[in-house]
Amino acid sequence: MLVVGAGSGNDVAAALRAGAGSVHAVEIDPVILDWGRKYHPNQPYASERVRVTVDDARAFFRRDRSTYDLVWFGLLDSHTTPSAYSNVRLDHFVYTRESFADMKKLLAPDGVVVLFFQPQTAWISQRLARLMNDTFGTAPLALQFRPRPCLGWGGLMLVGGSPRTLAAIRARAAGDPLVAGGLLPDKIWTDETEVPSDNWPYLYLPGRRIPKYHLLIGAICLGIGLILRRRLFRPGEDLNLTMLLLGAGFMLLEVSGVSRAALLFGTTWTVNAYVVGAILAMALLANLTASRLKIDPAGWPFAGLILTLIALALVPTSWLAGLPGAVRVLAGGMFFALPVYFSGLVFVSLWARSERKDLALGSNLLGALVGGVASMLSMALGFQALVLLTLAIYLGALLLIRRGPAAAPVPATAS
Repeated sequence: MLVVGAGSGNDVAAALRAGAGSVHAVEIDPVILDWGRKYHPNQPYASERVRVTVDDARAFFRRDRSTYDLVWFGLLDSHTTPSAYSNVRLDHFVYTRESFADMKKLLAPDGVVVLFFQPQTAWISQRLARLMNDTFGTAPLALQFRPRPCLGWGGLMLVGGSPRTLAAIRARAAGDPLVAGGLLPDKIWTDETEVPSDNWPYLYLPGRRIPKYHLLIGAICLGIGLILRRRLFRPGEDLNLTMLLLGAGFMLLEVSGVSRAALLFGTTWTVNAYVVGAILAMALLANLTASRLKIDPAGWPFAGLILTLIALALVPTSWLAGLPGAVRVLAGGMFFALPVYFSGLVFVSLWARSERKDLALGSNLLGALVGGVASMLSMALGFQALVLLTLAIYLGALLLIRRGPAAAPVPATAS
């Protein structure tokens, strides 16, 4: 048995109690695992039948080569739908078409996968059922458990597998009076909702659109930006359009990098801290390089930026997720860090030669605001479109640089 999202060990303890011959527990947070080892009353992680791996479930699906009779999805997320339809969810890249395809490869021919969820809306139930149906080619066995005192919140249980395997499980469930009442008919599932994918992993969004809440906040932010532009720029002081585009492109690049790193390394605050730290480190390295070399911003830094952006658009991040741990960290880090490094070189070299550095920096900050608002487009178009938009913005900046007045490259430390 494989348990992903094993947590402190409740599901593992239940598996052992039910007679599982061996259990492989996967949990992304080592602290929660340590709590389970120390404080769980049944001490499931001390059993000789249990093997433990600290890893992201999605990355584990990609790399593991074992075969399991049962894959059990623990409660990988809070299973709540915030009013803002937040796009920062722990399980974004676990409940996708590509993730389930990797998971299916680990199942024995007659193996089953059990997914327990507490959906807050009908479309989440429909989406998860469609995900199971598309993975196995048949509708999942579905059971609805009602909340009971001291027995949890209840929820929706989906069981997926081959048609022959599910027929046997369905017959057994129908013959159990404690279970039969919760069986749901296959006909309740429809094809009206889109199945999440690595390109559009928004399990908690009803469809490909930007929620009104996000549109409202985006409009307010842009309005504030326009007000600041009027108040802080004196008459005759125009925006530096090139720096504005560089700011928008950099923000889109950062959003895309953080999201793809979630697929590559898992989504935790630690991972986000590493990614943001790497982005800042690349910015500092770009400053260091520009302070020691004479750089033409439209030369090799822009060529490197365009090539790395094309690589981001063409190379599936899921392919990197299948690499061994150390190689995955090195390759993935370079994959996301190099575009930031090249964009930093372009920015700092242009800023150094600007006559009005205050206007250049202000324009760049306003561009970052525009890029942050534009990043919402991933909810409607997907992350692939976001990378292509980033590429288009940087190409626009390159055209403006080429049209601008010729200037000899100068060190970024020049005043």
